[in-house]
Parts: sequence; C-alpha cells; structure tokens
Amino acid sequence: MKKFFITLIIFPILIMFGSINSSFKFLKSKNYSDLEIESIVDLEFSADGNTNGAVVDTNGDQNGDTIYMWGQNNNYQIGDGTATDKFSPVEITPQGQSSWGGDIINLEIAQLFSGATVDSNYDGYADTLYLWGSNYRGEIGNGETTGSITTPQVITPEGSTTWDGNIINFSLMYANTAVLIDTDYDGYGDLVYGWGENTDYEISPKDDNAILYPEIIAPEDNDWGGNIIDLKLGSRFGGVTVDSNYDGLADMLYMWGDNSYGELGLGASYQYSQYPTIVNPQSGSWDGDIIDLTLGFFNSGLLIDTDSDGIGDLIYSWGQNNYGQLGDGTNIIRYSPKIITPSSGSWGGNILQFEKGSYTSGVIIDSDLNGSGDLLYMWGQNGNGQLGAGSTSDISTPTIIYPEGQSSWPGSIYSLSNGFSSTGVITDNNNDDLIDSFYASGNDEYGQLGNGSNSNIDQLYFVVIYSSDSASIASLDFIYDDNQLFIDLRLYDYSNVVNSNPTVLLVDSGNVNYTTTFISSNSDIPNDQYYYQVNGIERGTHYYFTEIIINDVTSPITEDLITDYIISDYSIESVTEQTATISLNLSENDNVDFSDYTNEQLKVKVNYTDLDQNNSYNQEFTLNSLIFKQKFEIISSVEIELTNLKAETNYQIDSIEYFYENGSYKYQIEQSAARFKTQSVQPTIQSATSLVLDETITSNSFQYTIEIDNLISNSDNTNFTNYDVNDGLWLVDQDGYIYESTFVTKEFYRNGDYSNTSDYIMTYEVNGLLAGEYLFNGASFEQPSEANFEQPLNYADSDVVILDPPMDVIIPDDGYIDPVVLGSTFAVTSVAPTSFQYKISLDDLLLTGTVGSEPLFSNFDQTDGLYLKDSNHNTYHSEYVSATAIDQGSGTEVGTKKYQFSFQVNDLVPDTDYQFNGISPNQNGTFTPIDNGEVHTSATSDDCCFPLWWWVALIIILLLILIVLICLLFKGNSHKEKIKRKETVEVNQQENKNVEPNNAVAANNVKQNKSPARRRTYKKNDDTKKLTEEIAELSKIVQKIDQENKDIKINIQGIGQEGNVQQKRKKVNKKVDDTKELKEEITELSKMVQELNNTNNSKPTKKSKRRNNKTDKLTKEITELSKIVQKIDQENKGIKKDIKEISKKKK
Repeated sequence: MKKFFITLIIFPILIMFGSINSSFKFLKSKNYSDLEIESIVDLEFSADGNTNGAVVDTNGDQNGDTIYMWGQNNNYQIGDGTATDKFSPVEITPQGQSSWGGDIINLEIAQLFSGATVDSNYDGYADTLYLWGSNYRGEIGNGETTGSITTPQVITPEGSTTWDGNIINFSLMYANTAVLIDTDYDGYGDLVYGWGENTDYEISPKDDNAILYPEIIAPEDNDWGGNIIDLKLGSRFGGVTVDSNYDGLADMLYMWGDNSYGELGLGASYQYSQYPTIVNPQSGSWDGDIIDLTLGFFNSGLLIDTDSDGIGDLIYSWGQNNYGQLGDGTNIIRYSPKIITPSSGSWGGNILQFEKGSYTSGVIIDSDLNGSGDLLYMWGQNGNGQLGAGSTSDISTPTIIYPEGQSSWPGSIYSLSNGFSSTGVITDNNNDDLIDSFYASGNDEYGQLGNGSNSNIDQLYFVVIYSSDSASIASLDFIYDDNQLFIDLRLYDYSNVVNSNPTVLLVDSGNVNYTTTFISSNSDIPNDQYYYQVNGIERGTHYYFTEIIINDVTSPITEDLITDYIISDYSIESVTEQTATISLNLSENDNVDFSDYTNEQLKVKVNYTDLDQNNSYNQEFTLNSLIFKQKFEIISSVEIELTNLKAETNYQIDSIEYFYENGSYKYQIEQSAARFKTQSVQPTIQSATSLVLDETITSNSFQYTIEIDNLISNSDNTNFTNYDVNDGLWLVDQDGYIYESTFVTKEFYRNGDYSNTSDYIMTYEVNGLLAGEYLFNGASFEQPSEANFEQPLNYADSDVVILDPPMDVIIPDDGYIDPVVLGSTFAVTSVAPTSFQYKISLDDLLLTGTVGSEPLFSNFDQTDGLYLKDSNHNTYHSEYVSATAIDQGSGTEVGTKKYQFSFQVNDLVPDTDYQFNGISPNQNGTFTPIDNGEVHTSATSDDCCFPLWWWVALIIILLLILIVLICLLFKGNSHKEKIKRKETVEVNQQENKNVEPNNAVAANNVKQNKSPARRRTYKKNDDTKKLTEEIAELSKIVQKIDQENKDIKINIQGIGQEGNVQQKRKKVNKKVDDTKELKEEITELSKMVQELNNTNNSKPTKKSKRRNNKTDKLTKEITELSKIVQKIDQENKGIKKDIKEISKKKK
C-alpha cells in the first residue's frame, strides 16, 4: 500500500459546538475537567519506581506552581494522604496548605518516596525542600525510620530551620536523598548534604547503615577543588560535577558509594568508595566541559561539550550493561567510561539532553541546529515497551524513536524522563516556546502513564497523554491501493470536540470537490482516528489536493498524488546466447503521462531462475529510459532485455514486478511462468596463441599450448560441456597432413565473452612423430579430411583455423629413453600359497598408443613382465596382470609418462618366507633396489565359502576309499590265483618226477627228430621270455606308480594344514602300502615264471601241450594284473589333477 505523509504545518481545526473555554481538559477524563494547565514546566518519571509526576504552570508566568502525580502509591509516595494507586493525575500540595508558597523549581521521585524544591522568595533559586513517602530507611531525613510521611513535609538540617543557602539541586534514588547548597549565594553549589541508607557508603564513610539527618558529604580532604555544578544519585552511589577553573562550566567528576558493577568508573578493583573520588576516562581527560551527569541503576553517564559552544557533543557511559543500557552494542560491564555513538558513528546534531532510567538511556538531538530537539534516541531494557520502539525487545545501540504512526515528532522535544518501566517526553507542538504536549510509553500496571486507564497493557509506542490544543490534525495519510484512494485522519482532540465521524471533503487545485466514505472498521473514534475512502479516483491521473474540509471547517494541505499505471502482461520476443528480449504490454494506460512518475516508480524487476543450477536471479529496469516518445507519452509496449545470461541454459521467468515505492514493488504481472533456453556457444581457437614447448620435444613427440575461448566448465570442473578435452585437437601441416593431439592440461586464463564461459590455455601433446621438421599451420576441433599432393587441404571449406604464426617443430633423431623402475613404489597387494601379486610404478615411459585399455610403449612391454631377485640371489619372473595399468601423469623426462602396473610371481613354496631386494625389466640387467620386499606365502585359502582344507580332505578321502576298494579287490583275486598257481606248480613238479626215468628216451627222440621238437622248444622259450619281459615292464610301471604316490603324499602334506592331518597321512600310507604289496605280488609272479621256464627246459616234449595251457593261463593273469596296474596309474593321474586344481583355488 502507498502512504503519502503530509509535510505541512499542522493547522488547528476549530471544530466547536459553541465557544471553547480557555481551560482545557487534562486527558479525556471528566473527573479532571476542572484542572487548568497553561504549560508543562517539568516532567519526572521515577527512575527506580512506578510513580510519575509533572510540574505545571497554571497562571502563564512560565514558572511551576502546581504538581500533578499519578501511578503507584503503596507508600504514600504520591503525597495525597492516601496509599491508593492513581491512574489519572492528582494535584499535590504541602500538608495543611492550599499551595506551595512559591515557584516550584524541581520535582524528584524515587521508588517509594518523593520530593520537591520551592523558591519561596521568588528570587529564582529554591530555598525550601519538601519530602514525603517511605521513611523506613531514614530517607526523609527527619531523624526517624518508622512509618511513611503521607503529605509533603519541609525538611531542614538537624537543629536548623533553613539550609543557610540556596538549594541549587537535589536528587532522590532508592533510599537516599542528597541536596546541593549554595552557601555564598554566588549561584554555584559549595556544600553537599546526604541522608538515608548507608550500607555501601553512599552517604557517609561511617559504618552506620542509615543516616537519619542531613549530613555533609565531602572528599576525604574536605575540598571539592571548585564550584559544584551538578548533583545526582544512583542506586547506592552518587556523583557531582565540579568547575575547577571557575569558568562556570564543570570539568571534573567525583563519584562515591557502591562499585559492584563498575558504576563509579574507577575500574574493577574498587568494591566501593567511602569518599568522593575523582574519575577520569582512560585517556586521562574529558576533552571538554561536562554539561550533564545522569545516573541509573548501577550505571552512569556524562554529557560533554567538546567544542566549547555550551552544547553537548559527546557522551560517556559505564557500569552495568545487562540490558544494553550503555549503548555500546554489547551486554558487557564497563568499569571505566566509554564513548557511545549510534551505529552510524554520528549523532547528527547537538546533544541537548542525556538521561538514564533504571536500565534505559536516551538522548535528545537538535539535528537542524535551531536550538530545539527534533530527534530522540533510546536504548536499553524494553521488556514493557518503555523505549517506544514498537516491540518488547531490548536494544543495545542508540535507536531513533518516533511517536506511534509518525515519521517525526510534531513539535520540538523539550525534555525526556526515563522511569523504571515507562518513559515520558514533553514537547512544544505549536512552536510557541511553551510545552503543550506530553507523550508516554511503557508499562501501565499502576497507572504510571497517567492516561486514566488501569488496563495493565504495555504501550509499545509513544502516544499523546495530554495536549493543550483543543483539536488539530495529528496526522493525515493518503493510501492508494488497487486503484482506490483512502485517507487515514488522526486528530489531537483532548477536549472531545469531535466525538463521532466528521464529514470530510477533499479539494484539488482545480477547485473540484471529492467526497469521502467513512469506514468504521478501520477507524478508532475513542482514540481520534478516522478512516475514509476518497470517491471518484481514476487510474493514470494526476491529483493535486490543496484543502481538506472537516465538518465545514477548511484546512489547507498539500498533497500531490498520481494514480498508478499498469502492465497487463508480457511475452518473450527473442533469445540469444546470453540475452532474452521481453515485451511488456502497456496498452491499458491511455491516460498516463509517464513524466508524472519518479524513476523509482518506473522501475521494473524481472525475477527468473536458472533451472539447470536451481539458482534464482533478478534484473531491474527503468521504463523512462526505454520510452522514446516526446513527453513520455504512452506506447502500446516496451521491450526490456535480460543480459549476462548463461549460454545453453534453461531459464524460467518466475514473475515481473513493477512500480517501486516505499522500499518495495507494489504490483506483479498476473501471468504464468514462462520458460526459454539460451542458444549454445561454440568454443573458439585463437589462431595467434599457439606455442611450442621446446622443453617437451622428444624423439617422437612434443607439447604445445594454445588459447581456446568461450568454454563452459562442467559441474566438477574437469571438462567442458561444449568441448570434450578427450577429443583432443587436430593439427594440419603445410602439406595438408593431419595429426591428432591429445589433451594434457588446462589453465584458466580469463572470463569468456559470455557470462558462464571462460578462456583457457590448453596444453596438448602430439605423439608418434618421426625425426624431422614439421610446420603446422592449421588447427581444428574436428578431424579434417586429409589432403593429397594433387588436392591440398582447402582451409576455406573446412573448420580448420589457420595458425598465424605457424608452429615450427624439429623432432630430433636421438630419442630412446630407458624406462626407470621406481623401487620405492614396490608394494605387495595379495599373497597366496604359491604366488603373490604386487604393484610398482615405472617412469620415463614413451607412450605410443593404446590397444583397448592397455597402453603401448616404445621402450617397455609390460606383457614381458619383470624380474625379482631375493636375498639368496635367486631370480623370479613376474607376469603382468592384465588391465592394471594406471596413468600417473607425466614422467620425469620430457615427453614421457609414468604408469603403475600389477605383476604376479608364481611357483612359490607355500608357507615360506621370501626376502626380495631387487627388481628389473631384464633378467640379466641391473636390478633396482626395492623397499618392503618381505613376502610370506600363505598355507590356507580364505577364498571359498568352506575352508580349503575341507575340500582337500574330502577329495583325498574319496580317492583313498576308491584306491582301497580297488586294492582289496585285486588282493582277493591275486590270492586265489596264487593258490591255483601253486597247485599247478606242484602238479608240474610231480609230473616232472614221473617222467625223469624216461628222460633218456626223450633225449634220444629229440636227437632223432630235431627239427619239430626244437621248434616247439624254441616256442616255449619265446613264450617264457615274453612273459618275463611283460613282468619286467609291469614292474617298471608299478615303480612309477610308487614314486607318484610318494609325490602325492608330499603335495597333500603341503596343502592340508587344517583338519585331521594324521588321519590323512594314514590313508596315504595305506595307499603306498597297497602299491608295495602289488610290487611283491609281481615279484612272486616273476619267480613263478622263472620256475616255469626252468621246468620247460627239463621236461619232455610230450607234455608240451599241457605246459602251454599253464603258460597261457599265467599270461592271462599277468595281462589282467597289467590292466589293474594301468587303472591305478590312471587314478593317480586323476589325483594329481585334483591336487593341481586345489592349488589353483588356494592361489
């Protein structure tokens, strides 16, 4: 809503029903209609209580003659003879008198008692002191400590009827009273009296807890060192200012009493001071005259004139600071005086008054230097709204305060009085140099605001409690909202002249009257606030209101009002890489003259969001810079352009606001959000920036740098969204041949031409070159078509950028570099029973390309592996573990790379310690020392769900069971055959015995028939020989099986370390024993064949057929036995295969 504040002089509204009496009602309570007030002379709010009062002039001589008091009265501190709280002001007079018998000079109010000084001889100086209220701690000074004084009573020193001088000043606080006396009548104080509570030496250095009569207070040497200018009491402490050079202005400060919170300004080491003690700031000097001293609850303040003009310029504050009452922005106790300023660093004028309450502080400022206060600063405790800031939050720095609903005080600020939970201000609103208005804020529990209410509602702003004007305009605000004009009228009407809604008309410069409609829902008649709607207001019109007529009484005003223009909708016209043009529809403003609006009101704000990054932005524009017609005449639309947008980015226009006024935009275009995307940006190769890095030239490569502009970084700044560095760059030489460059590094150079782009210096490398000179005169992001000699590359028809100057590179013919094994990087990564893996880095590798994921080097082939040497000078070959090469950046030598690889060493003994101390690419080459070469092969495997020993044991048990079964079967058959063979041999032997007598005949037959018998004999011998050879071959096979069984036993012992090892050994030994038994049987068969052979040589030929049958049978048995042996041999091979598989699993 728009608020127009009137800056005119407030004119009284003479709205009367008959004549108005010259006396005015104090407040708006008929109970006090008989009180006549010409002006307020003094206002006093109790700094440590809830009782307040005022000294007023009723006869127009500008001197106080009447005291009014109100608020808490539980100890007769109001002085009306009762102990009843007063919610409205009551007049107070001395006991048994109808008047004070002179001009009232000063009124002071403490927590439970009060006092006043009176000039009874009308010479301008007070000479009489009145006190009343609580006297339980001797604060009245009449020698008693019981009861209360119910009405004002004259107090003098003990044994005297006068003070023997004029009373220059007096002060009350808590339970203490002090009086400053001018005994030599020179207008300056020279004697201080005090009495009341004395627990902290606030009155006397005596140890008495109470001083019941006025007692002189003086420094320890009894010399103030000058005229006493001012006297003030705080809570249990006091102070005076002294003019030591007798120029009429104070320059020295004395303090005494309690110092628990540093309130004396003497530092933290003092708990109290029994005698008045000189206080100085840390600088050692106040740098000016002391204008005023003010004390509160445990905190102190001083107003200083630094330029000797008699007006304050600087304030000091110190002591307790729990509510920020010192004003330094903290809650820290200050044990020495500290200079206080507003957050702006300057008070903005002369300081007319510095006032402290219990825990609050305030100053009155003359900002226009006309001698009258116009600014009020407040700070400190604000739990009851006593600072008038509109809240209940404490304020720790000086803050400007205005009356409720105002942006300034309606008149000159005359005086400020800070109470315990409320504050009062008196002003001269009609600028006649007489105080006519009283404002208050804060707590009203005991009626201490004096507004006649006992509502106990905190007043958070300063409001008028009393004004001597009959009725006048307090404020007139014009509010324009949604093409409707309202006025908020507030009156000063303390005489209740206007007690219902008045008739209000507005008159413009053309003498046109505008009627109004009263809106009761927004009005507060009891508090003289009236709200109206002005009729007949049109949009796009300039109004000059010059008069307001209230109940036929005309008052001049000045109000210049222009109704608001409208932007009905918008559209997006065009979009580029970093701009978006928006058209605003102004077609509904036919009657608007834009010259009537301020630049602020013509402001437009576009709120938009980067949808890709979810960041919100806004841009502001001023329409008058975009409308070009004469006199800013309206046009149907105007275009605004969003700039500095990011390329290739999605945006959304969230809202468009316009008509900026009073710190915010009033209107927003009613339209759904609109989206758009900016155009893409192409990176640019800067042709004149290529540079060969001479130090990188090798026998087959070189590196160069070149500037590429308008790159858009990706989210992690490792690449670009509009160019992939992994695509590298293509170079073209003078003959049209193309060369691929691989990306090396990038370095930010500067911001690009577009808002989200950057220019980079890129480094690339060209590899695979032959020795010779190259002249590169072109570069491209895309691979260009390679030209031939008949048809060279046409740069004009390609995306190749011409390099100017070109890059001239000479590749030397001396390029072989030995790779360097970095022994310090040797690290074992895994260990198995018969192998282990390790990783190591190699430097100075010449990269020539890649095959899949594997890099290729011209000076090292990782597939050839490496060689390790142990401490016993044994050499072990390491096999490369594929796909483990890791690029670790550039090598030490220019143009080389550094890579890390993983290798594996096999065929090691399980559960064995190895100490490797050297490594080399060549078995017979130089070995590089390595660190951390200790390796211990493991004996178990943790790679399976079940332990390895479990699988080994299971396989061995199954195989042993199978072997035992086979052996048992063979043994049974063998035993039967042995019995048969034995029986056969015995029969043959018997037959041989039987035929022995016939040997001679047989021999003769042989001789006679040599040929057939010899053939048969040869045949028998051949068969026997064949059996013998078969048995010998079978024996060899059995020996081989026996050896294999021993090897199997060793392997099993090496593998099986868990489980029942002794049981395994038994089964293996049993298998070996079975093989041994088989060998024994074969040996016996061999003997039987030998016996058979001997028998054949000695037996006659006629029984050869029978012997042949036996031989054939024996041959069959040997054949069957050979099959069994072969079967066992095959089983052993299976066992060996299983053991090998188990070993692999363990690895």
